[in-house]
Amino acid sequence: MSRREPIGNIEGLNAPLRRFLTLPGFRTMIVLATFLFVPIAFRLMGAQSLSLLYWLPLILLGGAELSLSIMLITTAYCILFYLLPTDLYVNGLLGTAVIAALALDAYRKLGLWVEEGTPRGDRYRGFQPYVVGGAIALTAFFATSLFFRNLSIFESAVWMTLYGLITRSLPRLAPRVRIQTSSTIILALSTICSFLLLEAGVRFLTETRETYQAHEPHEGAIFSLKRGALGRHSMHKDDQPNPNVLFRISAQGLRDEHIPVKAADEFRILLLGDSYTMGYGLHTEETYAYLLQQKLDKAFPRKKVRVINCGVGGYAPFQERIFLNERGFLHDPDLVILQLFPPNDVGNSLALTNIRLHTFDPVWNRNLLNYKKQKEAPVAAERWLVRHSRAYERLTTIMKDNGPVFSLLRNFRPIPQVSYPNLQLRTDRPFLQEVCLREWYPELEEAWKKYEEAILGIASDCKTRGVAIAVFAHSDVNSLHPEYWKSLNQRWPDTPYEMNKDVRLTAEMCIANDIPYIDVLSRILAYDLSEDIYFKHDGHFAPIGARLVADTLYDYTVPDFVSHP
Repeated sequence: MSRREPIGNIEGLNAPLRRFLTLPGFRTMIVLATFLFVPIAFRLMGAQSLSLLYWLPLILLGGAELSLSIMLITTAYCILFYLLPTDLYVNGLLGTAVIAALALDAYRKLGLWVEEGTPRGDRYRGFQPYVVGGAIALTAFFATSLFFRNLSIFESAVWMTLYGLITRSLPRLAPRVRIQTSSTIILALSTICSFLLLEAGVRFLTETRETYQAHEPHEGAIFSLKRGALGRHSMHKDDQPNPNVLFRISAQGLRDEHIPVKAADEFRILLLGDSYTMGYGLHTEETYAYLLQQKLDKAFPRKKVRVINCGVGGYAPFQERIFLNERGFLHDPDLVILQLFPPNDVGNSLALTNIRLHTFDPVWNRNLLNYKKQKEAPVAAERWLVRHSRAYERLTTIMKDNGPVFSLLRNFRPIPQVSYPNLQLRTDRPFLQEVCLREWYPELEEAWKKYEEAILGIASDCKTRGVAIAVFAHSDVNSLHPEYWKSLNQRWPDTPYEMNKDVRLTAEMCIANDIPYIDVLSRILAYDLSEDIYFKHDGHFAPIGARLVADTLYDYTVPDFVSHP
């Protein structure tokens, strides 16, 4: 028998078509054309699902005969789609069913494979088991997809049936099937062993993450500091790659040593704020809370003054208010100094809503979302794996997103479907400067309103308890360089910026509401070496920046508070 003779029974075809199908070049051209044509045709008809790709294995299995029938049927279907538009065509579901049914009929009539023992069967015997195994795997895949929301049940059932029938039609070579089954078991065991070896290797080469879980979920504040935990800041610290700065959370839930019961003649200053107050990337003795304590102790050795660090990284004012009431007021402060970082604080004031600014930090917003959704199965399983598998934790770090288990469980049909907000950015503007837009849009107006309400709430809580309060606000290193703002306005001329608008409005809001305001920004601007104030690769206060803040707070507190009898 000629080697040009095609696979399949084409005796029923007309002579010219049979002659073409005996040409290897023509057969290859048909398969390649179908590879390109079918996905493009469904895309033009609006199909969005992965079914665009599910045709490709079918075309490979069927060869030129099935490819030709699929292409002809798809062409007819496209014509019908444009002549009779209807909602039934959405995502190509109807097309999937129609073409699958017709292709399966063509499969039966043309005979896409050969019987074992025939000359052509012996010719292709070597790779038939792999094709059989591939068809079985595809059938199992679509059977499994019935339990996931990525495909509709209808699509999954159609493809499972189609590949299942093809699997039954292919010749069964019993010894080879048994070999494939044993190979599958060996492959599964090898995969499990590989994962175990990978986990052991990662654990051997990296530090344990569980030791550094410094946060825990919180009902009202989304998250809070975990009492008695050890935390770690990993960051680029100028020219030092990824130094680890360890810090401890006290049993009272603060980044500080144990705070004893207040003495009768003691004056207490409570510093409330976010990561700048907590001292991200700084050792305890480098934070401005510690430096302020040292300056006060040196200046007033006979006076009992205690500075309490109540900073929590990532907090917005509404969270700081909760923290102050739950943990801060327990230490009976005489003065609360609230540190604000409007570039983050304004946008993060929307954290309890499903509203977001047009630009934001996707990684941070995903973390907040995971804390809020901690009791739901996808997030709970993801958090469990991150805590117990070092390799999985490293994977999520590299991905900068939730891992594959989250995606699988989110789409698992037996689990009730939950809504996860779309974290899609509407613009590529820098999120830290969004509050400084000259013209605000509704979401930004709403964020500022919540930001202002929380600050006024903190002031009201202090007033109710007879505690003095003062506020200061600052921005990042870009707040020191006018040329940066000029470049922003050149790049986005339709949405111009005002340099340090966020700090200005915060100061005006405090003054208008009789809240004492400390002008830290002017002190920072007056420093000659502005590049030394912030960490170059991170943006938080470097030791010099923390010292400038401590000096400014010292100058504010001494005349009106500490030096009084």
